[in-house]
Amino acid sequence: MKKKILFISPTGTLDNGAEISIVNLMEYLVQTGHQVINAIPDYHVAVQQDYISSLAALGIETIALPSVKWWWEDAPGGLPDSPESRARSYQESTSALRKILTERKIDLVITNTVNMFQGAVAAACENVPHFWLIHEFPDGEFGYYKEKIELINQLSDKIFAVKGELFQTLLEYFPAEKLLPFVPYSDVTLIDLPSSDIVRLVSIGGISERKNQLELIKAYHLLNKSDIELVFI
Repeated sequence: MKKKILFISPTGTLDNGAEISIVNLMEYLVQTGHQVINAIPDYHVAVQQDYISSLAALGIETIALPSVKWWWEDAPGGLPDSPESRARSYQESTSALRKILTERKIDLVITNTVNMFQGAVAAACENVPHFWLIHEFPDGEFGYYKEKIELINQLSDKIFAVKGELFQTLLEYFPAEKLLPFVPYSDVTLIDLPSSDIVRLVSIGGISERKNQLELIKAYHLLNKSDIELVFI
């Protein structure tokens, strides 16, 4: 059955993994016949216009909502303007999302990252199912959301956490029957590589449990191709 799905995105840019992976998901949903609408904070920057145009070409409608601060009050990003203006902005963006839900007859709301709450509140007010996608560990700069876990649980029909160490960590905080793993997907553009007699799979990035290199090693083992090298940089 085809659905109308509203995504709540964190930045409205393609400079972070969460946004890139979710655009690929939105594109897939459009290709399978669903209608996708994407809500972002309107920061009046040129890069967001490029983002909106890119999504439009994929059949995804993006609605930019004015926002003093789009993320939780105590999330990274500082405290712009005054407490009163931030509170008013949260109220206005939540109200705008509720209007979208009712006027567009949305079937499902998906919040991409733990850092926004407006979509979850709007979905609860309008009795629309809500999924929360979590990319962040509940410590360091994102440790603030530990105290919000009960609310996040209450406002979610399902909670998806990145497969691997994050998923295992969040099993300590959320009920197992509600928490599901997911694998962020990035579309890879083919490029011409210099010719070589050696075939390699190359992973570039910090080596840590949280970067899920173990998952890659498991997949490499299943590949069972001794003529292909696995290289970590």
